[in-house]
Amino acid sequence: LHLSILALYLAFFLEKALGRSKRTSALVTIFAVFAFLLFIKSSPSSYRAALMITVVLLGRAFYRLPDALNTMAIAAFLLLLFQPLFHAGFQLSFLTVFGIWFGIGRMERKKKKDRGKFDWLKESLLVSLYASLFSYPAVAYYFSSVSLVGIFANLLIVPLSGLLLGFGLLSVLLGAVCLPAGIFAAGSVYAILQAFKIVCTALVRLPFAYVLVGCPSYLSIVLYYVLLFFVLEYGGRKGSWKVGAVLSAALFCAVFENPLFRKENTIAFLDVGQGDAAVISTYDGTAYLVDGGGKFGQDFGENVGKRIVLPYLEYLGVSALDGAFLSHPDSDHMTGLLEVLETVPTKGLYL
Repeated sequence: LHLSILALYLAFFLEKALGRSKRTSALVTIFAVFAFLLFIKSSPSSYRAALMITVVLLGRAFYRLPDALNTMAIAAFLLLLFQPLFHAGFQLSFLTVFGIWFGIGRMERKKKKDRGKFDWLKESLLVSLYASLFSYPAVAYYFSSVSLVGIFANLLIVPLSGLLLGFGLLSVLLGAVCLPAGIFAAGSVYAILQAFKIVCTALVRLPFAYVLVGCPSYLSIVLYYVLLFFVLEYGGRKGSWKVGAVLSAALFCAVFENPLFRKENTIAFLDVGQGDAAVISTYDGTAYLVDGGGKFGQDFGENVGKRIVLPYLEYLGVSALDGAFLSHPDSDHMTGLLEVLETVPTKGLYL
């Protein structure tokens, strides 16, 4: 997002303020975008943005119209030469952008001539919804939970991000010439960041702000996308509910495969170094923890319970324990257990 805004600001300044041609502005902006990459912690999402911006600007330089899907495909192909496909940043970045492209395309096809006063708000909400819907499976796979409030937070965060970057650049430029003017401009940056903090803090406190879903299987992910495309493309057509019902039933069976069909119980012995930590989970949704590990010299709250045991419980989708067992009160068995008990509701503790 920041790379896109930066490119937009720079191209606009070169064309409108300095009177440069589209070709010159595009080439200078491409150079500036990749120079900016040197100053940030580069990630697949930043490289994806830089490559997509480059393709679009090269199109302007050679007077060619851009195509969003081709631009994404070129960026993905170039990234895959150096970046593995199974990387969280790569997948989340492209899934989110694809969702935005898909949503905007659907809205343009259905756009009416007479626009209402609040249509812009509805369209912004739908774009945010599409971005979330397409990225949810990858988010769940890597982080075991999804955020529902992000759909609404984006309505404020995304538009203000442009102002945030603009005032940030302005404060740097003014500060180089006149420090008090730079400090004054930086006050706007502080105000926007405080607005971000207030909104996000309020939203994450809402019920169901984050939903712990556990790590979905590959089959569940495939069925989710098939059902999503079907609903978005054919959901309103006559007779399509039958196919949708079959796909929904298949997705339900894939998600609840173990309690419905396999009925398998598991015991996982977690690698916590010295000491022990074992998680017992049953097909009907109960879960027990036996010891929690613990490393000497690591602070409480940053020990193996927080770093290893809790992520595994989230991976299983466990939001509460039916019981926790402590074999003996040595620190390499007890510390991690105490960290888990601070976060996860537990029905019984057995010593």
